[in-house]
Amino acid sequence: MAENPGTDKVEDLLKNVHSGSYVIPYFQRGFEWQPSMVCDLIESTLQNYYAGLILLWELNPEEAQNEEWDPVWGAELKSTPDKAILDGQQRLASLYYAIYNPKKPFPNRQSYYVFFLSLNKILNEDYEEAITYKYYSTHQSWEQIREDNANWTETGIIPVSILSAKDPANPNQKFVDRLDLKSVKKGSARYNAIICILALNDAKDFYKGRIVGTGDYSNEKINDHHIFPKQVKGLDPEKSETFNDIRDSVVNRTLLLDETNNRIKNKKPSQYIAEMTDKYGNDDEVESILKGHLITERAFEYMKEDHFDNFVIEREKAIKQHIISKLKIWNQE
Repeated sequence: MAENPGTDKVEDLLKNVHSGSYVIPYFQRGFEWQPSMVCDLIESTLQNYYAGLILLWELNPEEAQNEEWDPVWGAELKSTPDKAILDGQQRLASLYYAIYNPKKPFPNRQSYYVFFLSLNKILNEDYEEAITYKYYSTHQSWEQIREDNANWTETGIIPVSILSAKDPANPNQKFVDRLDLKSVKKGSARYNAIICILALNDAKDFYKGRIVGTGDYSNEKINDHHIFPKQVKGLDPEKSETFNDIRDSVVNRTLLLDETNNRIKNKKPSQYIAEMTDKYGNDDEVESILKGHLITERAFEYMKEDHFDNFVIEREKAIKQHIISKLKIWNQE
């Protein structure tokens, strides 16, 4: 047994539970928590509150083979165990049940429970009742749970089990590929999510060159603004057939300082890109800044050509590819 406590990710701990590497001595009491206690634990975990130590006993081969072990509630004994859980079973079992959605009723009940997380509450740092649950008379498979995914987008309430979901029949990349981002406008959960992605991508202001998603901007204002300005003058009609319909779409929006937005107001992208090139000295630096806004090299060229229709197609592809890469998902043919 380790003399000094270490720190392991919850993800790694639960993978060991799922694989059967972590087990419980057969004489220990079983999983006895209530569903509300599971919610409280997840809320505490999200707030990075101290939730106690997990005490594990490292098993030698003889102990692993000869002693009697039980799996954590909902898991299976799939391999020769590596460690026994001496303290922390209730916490690990709670997180495992909520995230892995095992085919087993909640302990001491006949119903199957599914736990949900409110993204809106979490983003607003309102953790009270941010985790809720529903119970069912039969186990709800991932295929059944995901049938309500359209409602997730509208409400911002998602199943906690999405963290472990596998979807080989309908891969996640295909879901992302099918998204119509050109129709996503301000006020929707998808719009807010993409703006957050830009902030997390360390996007820099076009003129200041400062990261707009972090830092102290108490004396400056940051907002989501148009890339092709809403009141832009002089676009070629043949290159901007969709402008009036989708100019407010998230694929034509990004994070900028209000000062910069006022500076590029009414200008065609080719005009303010020329100003950026004069400021930074070359196209390479301008292109590097735009990449932080998920504007690819090809989209950059379309901006210089003031080709709105091609730009939004290319930027939609870039946003989707970024989401796919960050989620580490791919087609599973």
